[in-house]
Amino acid sequence: MPGFWYDRIETNREVPCHIILRNVKRPVESAISPGPEPDPQLSKYLDDVILNIAAAQEDDGYLYTIRTIDPTKLHKNCGEERWSYLDHSHELYNVGHMYEAAVAHFQATGKRTLLDVAVKNADLICEVFGPGKNMGVPGHQEIEIGLVKLYRVTGDEKYLNLAQFFIDQRGNAEGHKLYGSYCQDHKPFVEQGEAVGHSVRAVYLYTGAADVAALVDNQEYIEVLEKIWQDMVYTKTYLTGGIGAEPKHEGFGPAYELPNGF
Repeated sequence: MPGFWYDRIETNREVPCHIILRNVKRPVESAISPGPEPDPQLSKYLDDVILNIAAAQEDDGYLYTIRTIDPTKLHKNCGEERWSYLDHSHELYNVGHMYEAAVAHFQATGKRTLLDVAVKNADLICEVFGPGKNMGVPGHQEIEIGLVKLYRVTGDEKYLNLAQFFIDQRGNAEGHKLYGSYCQDHKPFVEQGEAVGHSVRAVYLYTGAADVAALVDNQEYIEVLEKIWQDMVYTKTYLTGGIGAEPKHEGFGPAYELPNGF
């Protein structure tokens, strides 16, 4: 029925999504936008994009195109070997977004094309990372949120378990060199109590932890998140809702340091 959200979703589908289609030749965050009304042009575009994503995926499920397309011209944020530059690379960050898009696309269309790509990649990540395996964590969080969404749609608990592993492994020097407070990797998550570091990374971490806490009833996570919420909302958030006042690293600064301009 027409109404507040219906009207805005339709406006998003009819205007911004098609502007994006005309101006970029890369995946867009519009997988949830095909509803509530059919849009053949948008659906066809997404089908084509998904075919390209699937074609770029390596046989074992690995997907990080700046490495796959031309390994001789590695990006500055791409280590020489897989998983060798987790503190700054986006290997895990990018696929986390893909998991979210895959679930949204599946829920909106019923198609498994992107979901199958996501599951194949997530299965590889589960084989590589975890207790007794690669103990590294993503320098740029997000995959935790995507893994929870995969768990919700597939029911496979290994995705939920890996999301919790990545959260619990933060601040644990066993198995990886700590990245510091910039990446919220300066102390174990359950010992943290204030919003620090890069604000985007931080909020992805807090959101992923909240998702896990809701599903497994982790009271330690809930208590920590409440402390961080109080610190962030009452001492580090602008009246507009903006966060990340430190221009050097779009991050959190000291309490009440909220300059009007830079």
